[in-house]
Amino acid sequence: MLADPIAVVLAVREGEPSLVDGSDLRVLRVAGLARGEATQLLAAHQVTGDVADRLYATTAGNPLALLELAAQADRVAELPTGGPVPISTSISAAFRRRYDELPEDTRRLLLLAAAGTSDDLAVLSRAAASLGLDLAALDAAVEHELVSVEGGRVDFRHPLARSAVYAEAGAGERRDVHAALAAALPDRDVDRRAMRPVCRRQSRSEPG
Repeated sequence: MLADPIAVVLAVREGEPSLVDGSDLRVLRVAGLARGEATQLLAAHQVTGDVADRLYATTAGNPLALLELAAQADRVAELPTGGPVPISTSISAAFRRRYDELPEDTRRLLLLAAAGTSDDLAVLSRAAASLGLDLAALDAAVEHELVSVEGGRVDFRHPLARSAVYAEAGAGERRDVHAALAAALPDRDVDRRAMRPVCRRQSRSEPG
């Protein structure tokens, strides 16, 4: 036994504390599939074209998420581009610990950002104000590496984090943020004004 080499493989989630933090162990980062690999995987499940592109952008190539969403590709194709998509609890669990550690106002701001199809900080600021929220609460989400805030935008660090945050919310919470976002869209912006009916429709259609 002493003469036989032994290898130990440890798996940890990125962005979460682990026993190997600060060690000199060799690290191999397991990223999502490349676009070509994801295209092949989805094609095997009869998902191609624009829908396949949408699923790749939504999952960042996560193979489990790709397979789950491929089974409901028609439903995903009908959802507003850039918004959250339905994901399982096994996938949302990868982000839940960081989300659960955040203050309540930060979680509400993240839900507001997740529900929208625009990452414009100005829109988010107006919607947040209508809900009595201060954008400064987003700092905690930045520290937990769930979002980045720069250049007048709020971007989720991983696209699945958006869907995970949305999945954690109840129907009433979703209605509130969709209504706030609909009211916050500027009248002078034709493209975003066209999204108002979508926001309001989602607000009305959430079961409760």
